[in-house]
Amino acid sequence: MKKQFFLILMIGSLVSLQSCFYDNLDELHAADDLFAPCDTSGVISYSADIVPIMVNTCGSNNSCHKSGTSDSDLPLDNIQNIQDYVFDGTLMGSILHEAGYEPMPKDGGKLNDCSIQKIQAWINRGTPNN
Repeated sequence: MKKQFFLILMIGSLVSLQSCFYDNLDELHAADDLFAPCDTSGVISYSADIVPIMVNTCGSNNSCHKSGTSDSDLPLDNIQNIQDYVFDGTLMGSILHEAGYEPMPKDGGKLNDCSIQKIQAWINRGTPNN
């Protein structure tokens, strides 16, 4: 009887330990947003806020959308080129993966929410060139 009780106790302990394990990356890092919220209330600068997003995800760093590469029919490595796609809606349509636009980044998921919010705030403020 003691062996059966001990066995049931051990199985119950193992089950309870396994039920507390989270392996979903989004859930694990969801709390990060609580501690570092995205601030778009101040000035959104092209050079300080938008360029780093473009360099890391869109091609200013020898990737898909760099002027002069054979792959790029949409160069996004300077403000003049980006503004062309802002004004016709292509930039946000692609970033948001909206119907009728090619989802970007290509072969990847959406940009993180903060990057999207910063780009949208920059657009809403008239794409200032600073």
